[in-house]
Amino acid sequence: MKKLAFGIALVAVLVACATSPQVTPGQQAQQQAWEQANPQYTRAGDFLWERHGNAVRITGYIGTATNVRIPPQVYGMPVTEIGTVRSPSFYAVNSRRAPRERGAFEGVGITSVTIPDGVITIGRFAFTENQLTAITIPDSVINIGIGAFWNNQLTNVTIPGGVTHIGWRAFAGNHFNTVTIPMGTTIEEGAFGNARVIRTGG
Repeated sequence: MKKLAFGIALVAVLVACATSPQVTPGQQAQQQAWEQANPQYTRAGDFLWERHGNAVRITGYIGTATNVRIPPQVYGMPVTEIGTVRSPSFYAVNSRRAPRERGAFEGVGITSVTIPDGVITIGRFAFTENQLTAITIPDSVINIGIGAFWNNQLTNVTIPGGVTHIGWRAFAGNHFNTVTIPMGTTIEEGAFGNARVIRTGG
């Protein structure tokens, strides 16, 4: 509980220092119309984001809902990445000291999340330290970063065939006994903690 409270407090500090890109009145109107037509999705104002080419990278969550449905588009631009924000801390991996990045939804207390089809990258620590009990990885995802779902309550996950890489401890700290992954997917050490990994296909 203390760790969760610290995480929420740190997010508040980061939010105070971070802003999303400016949008035009036309884009505002377009987004409002889209949200009215698609009320099942969490509104864009609950997210921090940045432009990534002609697409959007989600970098933070400032809403209060614990059940989150990430929209497939923000201000007319597709959401293709769940990213990170810089953090002043470090973590150790393979005996190396690496700069620590804070995941967009790290430690914000969410219990469920819907990731839209079209997301290609789930970044480092994107959803770590939450209370997720189930997750659906869309078929569009190619890369799942270091610690992306670390320390949740997952008991099962399906890895789509298009995922080519799963980072260090991406799913560690959950409740898996066995995980099945595609033959062509590269996984880093401890990606699923102590779970048995079974390869399929190929």
